[in-house]
Amino acid sequence: LIPLVLAALGSSQGAASAAEVTAFQFGFSSNMLASVNHSDARAAIKVWAQVVARERDISADPDPRILSGVKEISDGLKAQALDAIALTTVEFRELSRESRFSNLFLAVQGGRTNVEHLLLVHRDGPIQDLAGLQGRKLSCYENPRTSLALIWLDTVLRQQALPLATTFFGQVARTPKLSAAVLPVFFRQSDACLVDRLGFDTMCELNPQVGKQLKVVAVSPAFVPMLFCMRPDYTPAIKGRIIDALAQLHTSPAGQQVFTVLQFEKIQTAGISCLDSALEVLAQHDQLTASTGLTNVQRSGGIPQLFGGANP
Repeated sequence: LIPLVLAALGSSQGAASAAEVTAFQFGFSSNMLASVNHSDARAAIKVWAQVVARERDISADPDPRILSGVKEISDGLKAQALDAIALTTVEFRELSRESRFSNLFLAVQGGRTNVEHLLLVHRDGPIQDLAGLQGRKLSCYENPRTSLALIWLDTVLRQQALPLATTFFGQVARTPKLSAAVLPVFFRQSDACLVDRLGFDTMCELNPQVGKQLKVVAVSPAFVPMLFCMRPDYTPAIKGRIIDALAQLHTSPAGQQVFTVLQFEKIQTAGISCLDSALEVLAQHDQLTASTGLTNVQRSGGIPQLFGGANP
């Protein structure tokens, strides 16, 4: 993501040397790229870098670092090999036990930085409430934006004195495709699905029958599922301009291309309080799973790979 910064900085960096700018090191958790092809993401960033080099006469290494799991990210931060990182809120919370961060940015999708999760069943089926799903099949949509979905669902189950999801349901099927989570419930091949509201609303716009045939059994609070942040000891003279640049990435055609690949509209600055609801549900989940000896992360799918392995 170095060229993202460079593209926006080009007209304002003035006396800043190319060496100063290229010293900025940005990394991605592999979980942030779980829903996109890594090669496509790298290719888009390289094209951006080439455009910037040609138009701004700036030389930079266009390859972001892609790190698998909390340990790799932590090691990179401790060694100051990373100045900023894009990661899920689950990973942020795990890292915040030993690391501190500053200058938070949130990804915007559908005009929102937060996500609501929906548990849906067929309107004409026999299931009327959450308890009625015991032993049934659940289809989960897995995406960086839904990284808190099963964690939240566990807390709802325990509030009703029911087992955690992996025990409560007879089968939990995970899929990176929204349609593969929703349509089996529509066609009564699965009993319930766990999806995000934005994705479901989009499906209903394309096929209104989906919205008519499925009903909500439970809905989550709004959670921030992922973020970008800097390490607080990154304090070069150009930091302020880098922060301004990150907030303006979406205003250039090259930046829009990269965000299209990453499935964001833009990123915007935010305060730490935006994470309150997500951190609260993670803390609740820690308490629920303490007796098992597993952390909230391990119970819900796991660090280092939340979504079952890196994309090619």
